[in-house]
Amino acid sequence: VSMAVLLLTVAAGAVVGANPALLRMREKPIPTLLKEIGSTMDIAQVASLATFSKNSPDINSRIVWPKPMNVTSGSDKLERVYFATNKHSRKYAEMAPSAEGLARVNMIYYDTAGMGYVSLRGTALECDPEEARKEFWSGWINVYPEGPSTSFYALLRIVPDHIEFASYDRFHVDQGSNRTDWRPLTLLRNDTSEDWAMLS
Repeated sequence: VSMAVLLLTVAAGAVVGANPALLRMREKPIPTLLKEIGSTMDIAQVASLATFSKNSPDINSRIVWPKPMNVTSGSDKLERVYFATNKHSRKYAEMAPSAEGLARVNMIYYDTAGMGYVSLRGTALECDPEEARKEFWSGWINVYPEGPSTSFYALLRIVPDHIEFASYDRFHVDQGSNRTDWRPLTLLRNDTSEDWAMLS
């Protein structure tokens, strides 16, 4: 090993606190991170969805059961997240477009065993009937017994533009503990036509 390589290795170790797991995390390409994020979402199975109330400045949160990413088209780039809801529910009304534009929402998944979480922020909209039929997931059949033909079934599509990710035990992603502000690894994009970029 040359002296130059040795010095670079020592310097890198000093930057991340000489933590081998953090060194591996910093070397991960974004496609690998997206795959690990999708896996964490599937492991968690359920997510907490937060929306703005229509009648007050309050924020409402509830548990939802999204379609697994491993059976969702575009999952390799985290282009969209689907979940079904009742057309008469609060969240359905709160996710409808308004004069200000599309609704903004936040979803958080927690991987208990892997000590990790994924937080997604993005826009929400209701799918048209064709997309709602095509993307119906069999895991929802107990709630929507007639499948996508159930009268109160609606499919919501979340298009994320901001992702925060930490996975301490499973995927060894822990950017926050080495920062004074504790901000986790964060990926951003302006719209779906752009690739994800890591926030420095």
